[in-house]
Amino acid sequence: MLETGDKPSFEGVKALVVDDEPMNLVVAAGLFSDYGMSVDTSLSGKEAVNKYRDGDYDIVFMDHMMPEMDGVEAMKRIKKVADETGRSVVVIVLTANVVSGAKEMFAREGFDGFLSKPIYTKDYERIVSQLLSVRSAGREGDMA
Repeated sequence: MLETGDKPSFEGVKALVVDDEPMNLVVAAGLFSDYGMSVDTSLSGKEAVNKYRDGDYDIVFMDHMMPEMDGVEAMKRIKKVADETGRSVVVIVLTANVVSGAKEMFAREGFDGFLSKPIYTKDYERIVSQLLSVRSAGREGDMA
Protein backbone atom coordinates (compact mmCIF):
# COMPACT_ATOMS: atom_id res chain seq x y z
CA MET A 1 0.00 0.00 0.00
CA LEU A 2 1.91 2.99 -1.24
CA GLU A 3 0.87 6.50 -0.40
CA THR A 4 0.60 8.78 -3.40
CA GLY A 5 -0.06 12.26 -2.12
CA ASP A 6 -3.09 12.08 0.12
CA LYS A 7 -4.71 9.19 -1.73
CA PRO A 8 -3.64 5.65 -0.80
CA SER A 9 -3.07 3.02 -3.47
CA PHE A 10 -4.45 -0.48 -3.03
CA GLU A 11 -2.63 -1.79 -6.10
CA GLY A 12 -2.57 -5.58 -6.19
CA VAL A 13 -5.47 -5.99 -3.78
CA LYS A 14 -8.17 -8.32 -5.10
CA ALA A 15 -11.68 -7.32 -4.01
CA LEU A 16 -15.09 -8.92 -4.29
CA VAL A 17 -18.05 -6.54 -4.03
CA VAL A 18 -21.41 -8.13 -3.20
CA ASP A 19 -24.73 -6.32 -3.59
CA ASP A 20 -28.10 -7.32 -5.01
CA GLU A 21 -28.52 -3.87 -6.58
CA PRO A 22 -26.59 -3.68 -9.89
CA MET A 23 -26.11 0.10 -9.75
CA ASN A 24 -24.46 -0.19 -6.31
CA LEU A 25 -22.00 -2.68 -7.84
CA VAL A 26 -21.18 -0.27 -10.67
CA VAL A 27 -20.57 2.62 -8.27
CA ALA A 28 -18.51 0.60 -5.76
CA ALA A 29 -16.44 -1.18 -8.43
CA GLY A 30 -15.65 2.16 -10.08
CA LEU A 31 -14.61 3.76 -6.80
CA PHE A 32 -12.48 0.82 -5.66
CA SER A 33 -10.81 0.50 -9.09
CA ASP A 34 -9.76 4.15 -8.83
CA TYR A 35 -7.51 3.03 -5.94
CA GLY A 36 -5.86 0.29 -7.98
CA MET A 37 -7.90 -2.63 -6.67
CA SER A 38 -8.74 -5.50 -8.96
CA VAL A 39 -12.53 -5.73 -8.51
CA ASP A 40 -14.96 -8.56 -9.15
CA THR A 41 -18.68 -8.35 -8.37
CA SER A 42 -21.47 -10.61 -7.24
CA LEU A 43 -25.26 -10.08 -7.16
CA SER A 44 -25.99 -12.49 -4.28
CA GLY A 45 -24.58 -13.99 -1.14
CA LYS A 46 -24.68 -17.51 -2.60
CA GLU A 47 -22.79 -16.39 -5.72
CA ALA A 48 -20.26 -14.57 -3.52
CA VAL A 49 -19.51 -17.72 -1.48
CA ASN A 50 -18.94 -19.69 -4.70
CA LYS A 51 -16.75 -16.95 -6.21
CA TYR A 52 -14.69 -16.76 -3.01
CA ARG A 53 -14.29 -20.55 -2.93
CA ASP A 54 -13.05 -20.56 -6.54
CA GLY A 55 -11.17 -17.24 -6.47
CA ASP A 56 -8.42 -15.50 -4.61
CA TYR A 57 -9.76 -12.36 -2.90
CA ASP A 58 -8.04 -10.30 -0.24
CA ILE A 59 -11.09 -8.30 0.76
CA VAL A 60 -14.86 -8.67 0.43
CA PHE A 61 -17.30 -5.78 0.59
CA MET A 62 -20.64 -7.33 1.59
CA ASP A 63 -24.09 -5.77 1.39
CA HIS A 64 -26.15 -6.59 4.46
CA MET A 65 -29.71 -6.85 3.16
CA MET A 66 -30.03 -9.31 0.29
CA PRO A 67 -32.72 -11.86 -0.59
CA GLU A 68 -32.08 -15.61 -0.34
CA MET A 69 -28.88 -15.28 1.74
CA ASP A 70 -28.18 -12.09 3.67
CA GLY A 71 -24.73 -10.57 4.12
CA VAL A 72 -24.23 -11.96 7.62
CA GLU A 73 -24.76 -15.56 6.49
CA ALA A 74 -22.63 -15.05 3.35
CA MET A 75 -19.81 -13.52 5.42
CA LYS A 76 -19.85 -16.45 7.85
CA ARG A 77 -19.73 -18.96 4.98
CA ILE A 78 -16.87 -17.08 3.28
CA LYS A 79 -14.88 -17.01 6.53
CA LYS A 80 -15.52 -20.74 6.96
CA VAL A 81 -14.18 -21.40 3.44
CA ALA A 82 -11.15 -19.22 4.25
CA ASP A 83 -10.48 -21.23 7.43
CA GLU A 84 -10.90 -24.55 5.62
CA THR A 85 -8.52 -23.53 2.83
CA GLY A 86 -5.91 -21.79 4.98
CA ARG A 87 -6.60 -18.34 3.56
CA SER A 88 -7.25 -15.08 5.31
CA VAL A 89 -9.89 -12.61 4.22
CA VAL A 90 -11.14 -9.23 5.36
CA VAL A 91 -14.93 -8.80 5.11
CA ILE A 92 -16.39 -5.30 5.35
CA VAL A 93 -20.12 -4.81 5.62
CA LEU A 94 -21.62 -2.26 3.21
CA THR A 95 -24.92 -1.05 4.59
CA ALA A 96 -27.41 1.77 4.68
CA ASN A 97 -28.26 0.57 8.22
CA VAL A 98 -26.47 3.23 10.24
CA VAL A 99 -28.80 3.27 13.24
CA SER A 100 -27.28 3.45 16.69
CA GLY A 101 -25.63 0.15 17.59
CA ALA A 102 -25.47 -1.20 14.02
CA LYS A 103 -21.66 -1.06 13.85
CA GLU A 104 -21.37 -2.98 17.12
CA MET A 105 -23.93 -5.57 15.98
CA PHE A 106 -21.98 -6.20 12.76
CA ALA A 107 -18.74 -6.52 14.75
CA ARG A 108 -20.38 -9.13 17.02
CA GLU A 109 -21.53 -11.05 13.94
CA GLY A 110 -17.91 -11.26 12.72
CA PHE A 111 -17.42 -8.48 10.16
CA ASP A 112 -13.97 -6.89 10.14
CA GLY A 113 -15.14 -3.42 9.14
CA PHE A 114 -18.15 -1.21 8.53
CA LEU A 115 -18.83 1.16 5.62
CA SER A 116 -22.06 3.05 5.28
CA LYS A 117 -23.84 3.60 1.98
CA PRO A 118 -23.42 5.94 0.31
CA ILE A 119 -19.66 5.33 0.57
CA TYR A 120 -17.60 8.33 1.65
CA THR A 121 -14.09 8.18 0.21
CA LYS A 122 -12.33 9.28 3.41
CA ASP A 123 -14.08 6.52 5.42
CA TYR A 124 -13.25 3.99 2.70
CA GLU A 125 -9.57 5.03 2.62
CA ARG A 126 -9.23 4.94 6.41
CA ILE A 127 -10.98 1.61 6.95
CA VAL A 128 -9.35 -0.27 4.08
CA SER A 129 -5.87 1.07 4.92
CA GLN A 130 -6.31 0.08 8.57
CA LEU A 131 -7.67 -3.40 7.86
CA LEU A 132 -5.15 -4.28 5.17
CA SER A 133 -2.25 -3.15 7.36
CA VAL A 134 -3.59 -5.25 10.28
CA ARG A 135 -4.00 -8.22 7.92
CA SER A 136 -0.50 -7.90 6.48
CA ALA A 137 0.94 -7.68 10.00
CA GLY A 138 -0.97 -10.86 10.89
CA ARG A 139 -2.75 -9.33 13.86
CA GLU A 140 -6.37 -9.21 14.85
CA GLY A 141 -7.66 -5.71 15.44
CA ASP A 142 -10.83 -3.96 16.47
CA MET A 143 -13.42 -3.52 13.78
CA ALA A 144 -12.75 -0.43 11.70
